[in-house]
Amino acid sequence: MDEEEDEEVEQNVSFKERLWEYLFRNVHRAVDELYCMCELESLPTRCEEAARVLQGCQEDFIKLMELIQMQTKSSTQKQKSLAWEVKKGSNTDKPTVAKALEHMAKQTNQSSLAISTGDEHGTDSLTPTPSPKPKHHLKLSLPRKPKRSPSETKLLSEQRLDTVNANKHAIESARLSRIRLAAERMQHVTSRNASSRKKQEQRMWAKLDRADRLKEAHLRWIVRKAGLENTKVDEINFIQNMMHQDRKIELQQRLEHVASRRENVLDEIKKKASSKAESIRAAAKAKEASLTKKLHEIQRRHEGVMARRLSYQQAKKEPSRGSATPRKHETMEQHLVSLEASMERTMNKNAQRLRDRIKSQTKSKYQDPFKFPRNSPVALSNQLENLLQQLGEMNLARVTMDKSLMELGRFVQSKLPTPEGELVVHLFRKYQGLSILVRALVQMQRAATLPNPQESHCSYTETMGQGLMLLITVCSGIRINIEYLMAENLVLPVVDILRWALCDESDSRQPVLLWAFPAVAMSLTCPSSPKMETLRQDLIRYILNIGLFFRIIDKFGHATLYQHGQVLDGEENETFRLLVSCVHFLTTLTTTYTKTIAVSMADLRLPLAKLFRSTGLIGIVSSLLSWFPIHVFYDCNNAASTGPIKPCYVSFATLLLHALNNIARLDLVWFQSTLGSPHNQPPFLHLVSSVLTKYALQHSSDLDDLMLQLLTLVGLYALQHPSHQQTLRWGHINTIQRLTNLPFIFFCDSRYKDALFPTLVAICVGDDENMTILERDVSSTLLAAYVRKLQTLQTATEARAEQQRHVQTEAWFSVAERFPVELWELMLAMSKQAEIDGTCVSREETSKENVEFIKVCYELKEEILATMKNKYSMPEEALQWVNEMVDYNCIGGKLNRGISVIHCAEALAQGPLTPEARKKAAILGWCIEWLQAFFLVADDVMDESITRRGQPCWYRIPKVKQIAINDAFLLESFVYQILKTHFRSESYYLDLVETFQEVIWQTELGQLLDLTSQPLDGPTNLDRFTIERHQKIVVFKTAYYTFYLSAASAMFLSGVKDPASYKLAQEICVKIGEYFQVQDDYLDCYADPKVLGKIGTDIQDNKCSWLVVQALSRATPEQRAVIKEHYGKNNEASIAIIKKLYVTLDLESVYRKYENDSYDELCKLIADVKNMPATVFHMLLSKIYKRKM
Repeated sequence: MDEEEDEEVEQNVSFKERLWEYLFRNVHRAVDELYCMCELESLPTRCEEAARVLQGCQEDFIKLMELIQMQTKSSTQKQKSLAWEVKKGSNTDKPTVAKALEHMAKQTNQSSLAISTGDEHGTDSLTPTPSPKPKHHLKLSLPRKPKRSPSETKLLSEQRLDTVNANKHAIESARLSRIRLAAERMQHVTSRNASSRKKQEQRMWAKLDRADRLKEAHLRWIVRKAGLENTKVDEINFIQNMMHQDRKIELQQRLEHVASRRENVLDEIKKKASSKAESIRAAAKAKEASLTKKLHEIQRRHEGVMARRLSYQQAKKEPSRGSATPRKHETMEQHLVSLEASMERTMNKNAQRLRDRIKSQTKSKYQDPFKFPRNSPVALSNQLENLLQQLGEMNLARVTMDKSLMELGRFVQSKLPTPEGELVVHLFRKYQGLSILVRALVQMQRAATLPNPQESHCSYTETMGQGLMLLITVCSGIRINIEYLMAENLVLPVVDILRWALCDESDSRQPVLLWAFPAVAMSLTCPSSPKMETLRQDLIRYILNIGLFFRIIDKFGHATLYQHGQVLDGEENETFRLLVSCVHFLTTLTTTYTKTIAVSMADLRLPLAKLFRSTGLIGIVSSLLSWFPIHVFYDCNNAASTGPIKPCYVSFATLLLHALNNIARLDLVWFQSTLGSPHNQPPFLHLVSSVLTKYALQHSSDLDDLMLQLLTLVGLYALQHPSHQQTLRWGHINTIQRLTNLPFIFFCDSRYKDALFPTLVAICVGDDENMTILERDVSSTLLAAYVRKLQTLQTATEARAEQQRHVQTEAWFSVAERFPVELWELMLAMSKQAEIDGTCVSREETSKENVEFIKVCYELKEEILATMKNKYSMPEEALQWVNEMVDYNCIGGKLNRGISVIHCAEALAQGPLTPEARKKAAILGWCIEWLQAFFLVADDVMDESITRRGQPCWYRIPKVKQIAINDAFLLESFVYQILKTHFRSESYYLDLVETFQEVIWQTELGQLLDLTSQPLDGPTNLDRFTIERHQKIVVFKTAYYTFYLSAASAMFLSGVKDPASYKLAQEICVKIGEYFQVQDDYLDCYADPKVLGKIGTDIQDNKCSWLVVQALSRATPEQRAVIKEHYGKNNEASIAIIKKLYVTLDLESVYRKYENDSYDELCKLIADVKNMPATVFHMLLSKIYKRKM
């Protein structure tokens, strides 16, 4: 039994060992096969996947070992593995190894159970119980084999193991041999493919070499053949050139002959034209003289008539002091009555003719352009229609009509503020409300004229006043209603009502006058069509011929706002309200809406001027001057009134001056003679002096509009009138001095400049004494720059005549209406001597080239504005800002940098440019000019400069201030926008943009060196003022963008690609720029600000200029101490001390020597230029050598 048990134990052990051996062998085989497969396919993905699987297996076994070790340490008894328990408890299928282990465990338990059972039986019974024989199948019932001994079993196992190993080695060797054969086969295929590819490459290179040889041979043959043909072509070209030159010489001779003949003919034509023009001018002058003489006679007669008429009226009002009347007075009265009767008959005939004409023009029915909504409120329409029907009933009593008007007025007033207000005024017209209202007014006028004991006239006039107020309410600001009144001939009845109200000597009709004046004035507003303009002109003629001017003078000639030593309360005083209505009517009546540009003084006369003059206009001028509220501006006891002025008086005074300006535009020569009469001139000059004094004491924005009207009136008073110009320099503080001492805004803001500057020009043109007085406070360069800007705007207007006008173009029209264009040239001609001395810009600026160049600037500005509007949807105020900013900062300089691009391009082309090339050169030139404007705007802000180009710096304008910083950024961005628009398709676009960026970078570095040359918050450090630092500043800050950028832009445009040419141009331009900046430093100190166009501030700004560097290099220790104490101080004493020290050191001689040496050195450098035209640099040098500004 022991042997059998041992044998079973050995069998179990050998089974476990075989099982482990079998498992490990399979694992090794699987790993080997996986490795060989990966090595055979050589796929990284597969190798990575296999490595991940093996790594995962390793991690699992490591975790299992750690778990077993943990269980071993924590348990004192022999326990089974947790992993084994988990595997036992799981319901999943058990692997082969687990099944084998279970089988072994079952056999072991059964054998132990059998042994234990046998022992029990042995103890119970001594006789062994025979075990039952096993029952086998018939085929399995074989004699039982003898059991093997352990040694046999072991031997058998070893034999089997050897067999298995032999089989394994055989399989492995067969597999390796297959792999080796596959590798050899693959290597053979690879080598064969490589040799095949090599042969193909050799054949391909052979073919290419052969093709190259054939090509070279063919090219040599072509060259040889072309050489033979070129010889023939050259001969033919030589013959043709000779023939062409002969033809050219012949044609040139013919052209010269034709030109000489043409010049002769033109000279004859010019002589004839000049003689004819002289005769015409002589005839015109004679006619003008005769007309003037007649005018003076008529005016004298009118003045006599008016004086006699006034004296006659006063005599009628005064009680007679004697019974006997002189015979002379009776004769004068009879003559006056006959003259008045004759004039009245003539005017009545003209008025009747005009009345018939207006009726004939208004026969056709008015076509209403307004489209009424389909869903208009029915209740509203019915209510308005009922009210109008009540008013339209004939033969209404005055009380009933008054009640109807009040109800209708309340209804309209209540609806106007609501959304239905616009519909109400149109429904009023639709239901014939305007016609009904005018008929009612005429009916009440007739009723008031007839004697009626039951009703007083005052009741009718009050009712008529309500009706006129209602008419103004429904028509004011509604163009369709106003045109309806004109087209339906409803204005003439209103004019007749106004005349009827003026004819009454009492004050009972004042309520009618108060509203009749604005009602008639409302009908004279700007017309919308030529037909309406014709009706307006006829209506004005009718108003003049019915004698309204005479009646206004009779009614209000003696009206005054100053009674009993006090000024009347304006807003509540009836007389003041009537005068306001009357002046508003006169202003509207004399306003002209047709824009006319005055070329000469003869153009300052309109066709209606004669009719105005002959119907009492002279009395209107005197009345307007007498109505002016002078007492609120001037107090006899206190010279100038210091208290605030009521807004109503300011508005009334502004309206009066506006009316006078309108009258002046009717006929300026007549107006000047009228205003300069002994009766009118003293109050006018007193008016001007009082208002200017008041404005000097009280700088209020409420008086700005009044000042603009006054400045315009003074300019019209003095324009081309020597005696009037003389009166403006009378007094201890004359009018010219008061004008030059106006606030700063009048010299910088375009709105105020357009009023002040033409007036200053009008005062000074032709009068040297006035010019001398003016130049004490205002530079003539400022006026000349303004006149040149007007000429520029005129050129731009002509260039874009068919385009939409901008704000500045409209301002130019307003100036050109009252400031004749011929005076612009006269103003510049007066500065001719000053121009020689450097007080004005050179003739080059007014040349045709400059005009053409400036046109390109306006085109570029239009492109920028269009981009802002269309692409970025910028509002109108932003467009107007950019428009004004570009005009203010980019136009008005010398334009040397921009025009230099054109000149350089012409020099490089060695001839005139094509229109397209010239346009591109001009565009590049303006890019540099806009870049210059960007630098100047920013530099003025940083240096706190005062003036630039003869006008205040952009940031000093009150409405700009720090916005100028962003404007500088905009100017820089505009440059790149222009380059992108016009040069993006060019091959040199990238080089061009990089050059601009590099130059801007260099300039900003130079500006950095300049600004940091001295500390802002510390004492002056003279050690920083060195020649080396100054040289770097001038090279980087000025030389590159002033000269090299112009030359390089022209070279890009001309197609120059040689880097050596650009390097040479840079070397010469930097040297020219260094000389230019030294020159600029010298002029900043020594040049006249009027010549230079700016006030030099290098000394007070503590700048590292050439003068201070040279002074420090030559100064003694005492002089160096003076420089340290006073340089950089912003006071006149310190500046004078530094300038005196410069004179002591004779820096002017040092500068002259430097200038000559630099010029000689530059001439030598330019003379050595071989690879490009030297005229480019000669031209640049000539622009700055010996300059004065």
